[in-house]
Amino acid sequence: EEGDALNVLSVSDRIRTIEDALKHGKIDTAVWYVDRSECTSWEGFYKTGQKGSEVAKVVPLWRIKITLKRRVSRSIETGSEELLRRIEKHSPKYPKLGKPKKITDGHLLEIGLYDVHFGKLAWRMETGQDYDLNIAERVYMEAGRRLIANSAGYPISRILMPIGNDFFHVDNLENKTTRGTPQDADGRYGKIFATGAMACVRMIEELCQIAPVDLLWVPGNHDAVASYHLVMFLEAWFRNCDRVTTDITKTLRTRKYYPFGPTVIGFTHSDKEKKKDLPAIMLHEARKMMATRRTLGIHTGHRHKEDMTIYTNTGTHAGGVIVRTLPSLSA
Repeated sequence: EEGDALNVLSVSDRIRTIEDALKHGKIDTAVWYVDRSECTSWEGFYKTGQKGSEVAKVVPLWRIKITLKRRVSRSIETGSEELLRRIEKHSPKYPKLGKPKKITDGHLLEIGLYDVHFGKLAWRMETGQDYDLNIAERVYMEAGRRLIANSAGYPISRILMPIGNDFFHVDNLENKTTRGTPQDADGRYGKIFATGAMACVRMIEELCQIAPVDLLWVPGNHDAVASYHLVMFLEAWFRNCDRVTTDITKTLRTRKYYPFGPTVIGFTHSDKEKKKDLPAIMLHEARKMMATRRTLGIHTGHRHKEDMTIYTNTGTHAGGVIVRTLPSLSA
């Protein structure tokens, strides 16, 4: 066995086919598939009988050579096994938390932890700051808990948590972004996904003690696929928790709009749109939602620096759209 490949060699007078070799070698075909194979045959000789009266016998021999590949990469398998071990320790069965307190002037708490880049690897001697999986996990949890602490004085009736926005640094086994740009990554994809997913689980568990939590999938340019799988994973994990909902089964659009009271907030990573075009896009895509609301905002990531622009003359009764770029948590 070499990485994700397995080489099998057989020279025998009994093992005559690829199937025989796989059976004799006890190869699990649910794990491995045949990538290449060779089968050759020739005649061998041996003597039989008593000395002085030996008889030469012809024996057909077969040489079987097989190269097999893993159906699922070792790194994915290892990451999945690690995730399952964690799941076994923490069974996702949640008791009903009961109805939250009735709040007359409810507030929405948005956990805007954008551009975390789980899996990014940076060395301070080269870049000015260190960053790896352990640091990302610590920073993410600390930032979330600080937001919870800062909001303690407000009557929170609902919590919104966008998922994605380059939550992960890489999107595939080759440690590349969605479009194939190579990245410096701290470990294999399986390990990165498992660490980020469990950090999300712990954060949501703390949030749902306060109020119902809505998860909103907003894919980034680094993690469009991985963040989709993350939301699907979280939906399955919290399937028994009546305080956690996701939007993934309702729409796969990359731009989302979330109404709350007199407000509509738009969400997009903004790697594909120009900032100045976002109010017009919102006016077109969320026109019905905006008809009865007076406060309009759009929250974006991608640029890693905090910024806010108020666009007037948008043709809305609200008088303007506030576009906020949220800062990155990563180094």
